[in-house]
Amino acid sequence: MEREKELFPRLRRPDEKEAVRFGDRALTYSQLAAAAAGAVALESAVDTAKDCVQVLGGIGFTWEHDAHLYYKRAKTSELLLGTPDQNRARLADLLQV
Repeated sequence: MEREKELFPRLRRPDEKEAVRFGDRALTYSQLAAAAAGAVALESAVDTAKDCVQVLGGIGFTWEHDAHLYYKRAKTSELLLGTPDQNRARLADLLQV
């Protein structure tokens, strides 16, 4: 937690009913966390799934191995939750950067 305070001095974990204030907008911690997670995790999931299929070769995209399911799930999540670029833009808007 101390490391987070060093990296993000303007951001702190609020209580349940408390909000983080940036200018005139009140943001909940969950909105910021969701945008940050979407920017980092979705990109990592797709890249890791692609690498998994690549390493496994032809069997990676067949029914004999679950690697194709991981790739399809990662791409579907990216489509439903927004691309990493969209999430980075949302995070920048939330932080008014």
